[in-house]
Amino acid sequence: MRTSVLALPLVLCCVTPAFSQAFKVTAVSPRENADVVTLFVTTSGSPPANVTARDTWKVSVSQQGTNLLLESASPTATDPFRAIRYNKTTEQVEIDIARTRLPNIVIDKAGWQAGFFGAGAMSIATKAELMPGINLKPAKSKDDADIYVLGALIAGPATKPIWMLDAKGSIGWPTGQLYHWFGIGGTFQINPGAKPPADTSDVNPDSITFFAQMDRLRQHSFLGGVIYGYQAIIRPVGAEYASETPNANITTTSQLTLFSKPLLHNSLVVDPLVGYEFGRNLEKPDKLLGRPVDLRDYNAIARLLFGGSARYYVFQSKVTPTEVYRVVLSASWQARALGPDEPFVRSGYAPDASGKITRQKLLVMNDDVRHFVEAGLSWNASPLVGFDVKYKRGSLPPLFQFVDPQITVGVTFKAKIGTDLPR
Repeated sequence: MRTSVLALPLVLCCVTPAFSQAFKVTAVSPRENADVVTLFVTTSGSPPANVTARDTWKVSVSQQGTNLLLESASPTATDPFRAIRYNKTTEQVEIDIARTRLPNIVIDKAGWQAGFFGAGAMSIATKAELMPGINLKPAKSKDDADIYVLGALIAGPATKPIWMLDAKGSIGWPTGQLYHWFGIGGTFQINPGAKPPADTSDVNPDSITFFAQMDRLRQHSFLGGVIYGYQAIIRPVGAEYASETPNANITTTSQLTLFSKPLLHNSLVVDPLVGYEFGRNLEKPDKLLGRPVDLRDYNAIARLLFGGSARYYVFQSKVTPTEVYRVVLSASWQARALGPDEPFVRSGYAPDASGKITRQKLLVMNDDVRHFVEAGLSWNASPLVGFDVKYKRGSLPPLFQFVDPQITVGVTFKAKIGTDLPR
């Protein structure tokens, strides 16, 4: 990473020789939103009366040796500033810039300077240009994260403590359109050692997936403004595995997630989703989980996916673009309505090879709706690392092993690589 040499101070410092320490700009953070880029300028001190006047602000953008100077007093035909607002709560000035004035600029990787020049004051804040590489940003939750790892200790009904791994990873590349990505990813939910009869409850979801993904994230208001954006996802090829068995599926997935307008003092968001999964079973073993099974009719896979997620944010007393909230309450629900019958695994008592009645994993084929619920409380010790308490119940593909209610307590790393929609 290097700091770009921007044009703004050289152009402007000579026109305002006097400056005041009473009002300062201290940081800048850009956020892209459809055809507008909003520059959040954090300030300190008492704002002057002309803090929102267009001719008191100058913005400089730098990327790979190219410098752009944006100012209302420039001789260009179009004013680059669409609006300038001052937020008393966050002590930030929000400057809306027309996206067309920033051709070929990667907004979150460019170098930025914002300068206030008014009422005898001069103050400049800088954000350095980011060089190529992975730029990690805080994620709101597991659903929102591109990289998520939870290492935790499980407490379930009538079971000894078990260490578990809950992980998610994805990386994407822009395809040249706004909020349009192609990438690859995967998820892991496994609890090593969670086998009966050592424990007398079902606590291992045993689900591993890998996939290629294309998605489009876009802001679009409808339903009277209750929904303000959406993400459309297509996974043209994916795979589902179980960690302890030779079972595997190949799938294709499409999914639409709607983003709601923040509710309850801008603290609660509810994001419904709907989708479809179809594919084919790849393996038909004679035995699964140590017992004979008949999977001759386990061929096609067709599932209607529906559900949603909700998050409640407890904001910090001092809100900034990168330090917004400290505590998050979250809940998510996924349901899969099956077409053809698929496996469902649950523990029960049955005779073993010697005829003795023991508790074993039992598999049946049916088309019942498969539900999976997660809820949690997360305290973010830093933007990327937090402490989580999480509740789980339900089942996940490919074998849909039922998970009894379980509580996990652990440390979470969650980060976002791709673009996000501001709410």
